[in-house]
Amino acid sequence: MRIIAGRLRGSNLFGPSNAKIRPTSDKARETLFNIIGPRVYDCRFLDLFAGTGAVGLEAISRGAKSATFIDSKNVEIIRKNADKLKLVEPADYTIIKSDAVQAMESLITVNKKFDIVFADPPWDAGLEKKIVEMAQTLLNKNGVLILEAFYKTILPKTAPQLALVKSRKSGEAVFYFYEQG
Repeated sequence: MRIIAGRLRGSNLFGPSNAKIRPTSDKARETLFNIIGPRVYDCRFLDLFAGTGAVGLEAISRGAKSATFIDSKNVEIIRKNADKLKLVEPADYTIIKSDAVQAMESLITVNKKFDIVFADPPWDAGLEKKIVEMAQTLLNKNGVLILEAFYKTILPKTAPQLALVKSRKSGEAVFYFYEQG
């Protein structure tokens, strides 16, 4: 696992020691960032179910202003990868060790906003619809929610403030792109 592009390009990342962590592959991350392109530059990025932190770290490498990582268990590997890349907390990133839904509720309570919210929940958890509902409150105007899900997962095409504008399959995963509409 490595950073694909940007100022940290080619940097290797520590991988998971736990078989339950399913990191977004290099190829899938490349597909994802090719789609969002320049939107990542100068954005505030939220990485839910962050695992190794690879997606949020890729965003920082490609010019994101900051990334917030939320994971209930794996914060040590995220911090280890951020340290390896010589990133500074809280200027470059913030790590929150918490259940993602509880963390989202807390962020909503303090009116924290992001330009891009990326979520890759466990495929058997059934959290996708809840994430779509909650993420719309966390997004800045013109923000985007990117939800990675198992290709057989059925997701809503709209939410009160979001519309599904694109989906892209990558292996067994599908990236769903919701924008404020």
